[in-house]
Amino acid sequence: MKSSVSVLYPNEQVSRNVTAYSESSSTPLPAHIVAYHDHIDTTQPETSMLMISNFQAQNHIWLAKLTGAKRVLEIGVYVGYSGMVWSHAVGPNGTVTGLEFDANYAKQAQEAWAANGIKNASVIVGDALQTLPTLQPDEPYDLIFIDAQKSGYPSYLSTILSASPASGGK
Repeated sequence: MKSSVSVLYPNEQVSRNVTAYSESSSTPLPAHIVAYHDHIDTTQPETSMLMISNFQAQNHIWLAKLTGAKRVLEIGVYVGYSGMVWSHAVGPNGTVTGLEFDANYAKQAQEAWAANGIKNASVIVGDALQTLPTLQPDEPYDLIFIDAQKSGYPSYLSTILSASPASGGK
C-alpha cells in the first residue's frame, strides 16, 4: 500500500502524526475516489506507487478550488485516479485533459471514469513531448499537473512554457 507519509519530518513517527492530522483536518474525499484508490492499491500493488496518495488528492482539490481552476492539463495519467480527483475539483463545467504514454493505462483510466460517471475528463495517448505542441485548447489551462517520467520534467516544462500565452504561444 502506498504511504502518504512525507519525508520532510525528522522521523517517521512525526511524519505519520502530521500526515494523519492533516488528512483528518482536510475536506474528505468523495467515497468513489477513495474506493478507486483502494482498488488500485489492492489489485495493482506493483505499480500503485505511481498514483498520488489520498492526502495529495485532498491537497490538489484544495489547490484547484483556491485558484478557481476550471481547465486542467495532466501529464501522466496512469490509471486515472488523479484525473478523477481533478474532475471532482473543477466540477461538471470544468475539463481535465490527460496525456498518457501507455495505451493500457489510458484505457483503464477511461473505463474508471466512465464507471464513475465522469464526463469532463479525457485522455490522449502518446508521448507528451510530441502531443503537447499539438494541443489547441480554446482557452489556456488554469492548472498543469506534471506526474510523468521524472527525467522528462525539464522538457515538459520547457515545451509548456514555450507554448504559453506569456511566451507568445497560444
